[in-house]
Amino acid sequence: MKKYLIGLVLLLPSIVFASESVWVSGTPDYPANNATEYNTPFTGCQTYEDNGYERQVVVAGPGTISKLYATSSKTPGSGNSWTLTIYKDSGGGWEATDITCTMSDSEQTCDCGAATDTIAAGDLILMYTIPTSGPTGGAVIKWSVTFDGDNAAESIYGFGAWDLHTSYVRYFQAVAYSSAGSSVETQQNVVPINGTIRDLYVKAHNNPSEGDSWIITLMLDGEPTALTCTIADDGGGQTTCNNTSDTVAVTAGQKIAFEADPESYPDATRLGGGYIFVADTDGEFMLLSGGNDDLNPSATEYGAVHTHGWGLGSQGGKKQLSTAFTATGMYVYTTAVAGAGNSYDFALDDDTSSTSVTCQIAGDADTTCNITGESVSIATTSYLETSIVPTSSPDVVDARVSYIGYIAPEEAGERRVIMIGGNNEEDINSDWYSCLFGNTSVRR
Repeated sequence: MKKYLIGLVLLLPSIVFASESVWVSGTPDYPANNATEYNTPFTGCQTYEDNGYERQVVVAGPGTISKLYATSSKTPGSGNSWTLTIYKDSGGGWEATDITCTMSDSEQTCDCGAATDTIAAGDLILMYTIPTSGPTGGAVIKWSVTFDGDNAAESIYGFGAWDLHTSYVRYFQAVAYSSAGSSVETQQNVVPINGTIRDLYVKAHNNPSEGDSWIITLMLDGEPTALTCTIADDGGGQTTCNNTSDTVAVTAGQKIAFEADPESYPDATRLGGGYIFVADTDGEFMLLSGGNDDLNPSATEYGAVHTHGWGLGSQGGKKQLSTAFTATGMYVYTTAVAGAGNSYDFALDDDTSSTSVTCQIAGDADTTCNITGESVSIATTSYLETSIVPTSSPDVVDARVSYIGYIAPEEAGERRVIMIGGNNEEDINSDWYSCLFGNTSVRR
């Protein structure tokens, strides 16, 4: 009697989910129209630089980047263009990714279409802004990118710092490039969701010099955590460190920052880095902003939604471009109370219109407010900013604002092999047809 074994490969649902997050970006600064300049692709509201090391950040977790959208406040002019391209350095030098788009002649928008590219832990990344034939100067360029993490619930964040002191501890914000300061209080960002921070990567431009080091540590509510790493030069010119072992659990409303501790007077440097945030709720991610700019107690101001010190200004001046997601809430922290009978109202504005994502700091007791459970659909190419409205001349305060973003996880397929056996050819034919097409005469 012949026996048979057949392998049938089917695409069946699995429990693997992709986790998308949005890099809302753009800056009121404008790039040079006669030379390539650089910015971090993660966020904006900071100047372009002509040296890439001044804006590079480190990828902390693997994934796919896609959906680059860009806009310009001015047309490039006939025969001219702007090209925006994300570059990465995986250890062999800078190379262009497929995430690129060009605005030419009378165009003021572009996108990368269906293009995707991969990034991996330890990669350096930069946004290159490349002019061709002298496009119109003074153009304010905004962009947004989508990151699809390889692992469920993961989003990645980039940071950087200058003004580090070679003798004293300094602190800097957990998003974008910021000027380091002597007080952790002035550098904190408020976390809007529960989750875990892990996989810290740091890259210094200059090595500390032999025998010296920089210790970089995640701070939580002003206290050091176990998530730390040391750039120590043992004679080999080291400029990097990472910590992929320790994790830090955080809850909504807590505040995070980074500390740079110099040991033995290291050489001066800038540094960039990155970390992973694993949300307790798959699909959630953070937009972090605020700091180092006192609120106006007598006039409405506007700030960016994902940046370091946000440089408050008039409506539209700090707006940032987004791709599609759902805004579900916000958290606000102020450095002082508004005062009895006074208040500040904070709101997420979408294309200059306030949404239902809003909360109020009021009176002589509160320094925090939050709202959750909202469902505001943000469309691709929407411009986002935070509006801050004072009432009754509140006291002058500084603020940190963060938003909860959500993109429903997509269930991925998985190839599975199902083995079907039988005693003879007739059994095999009847059995596997029955499994596929529901023949009631299948043998058990």
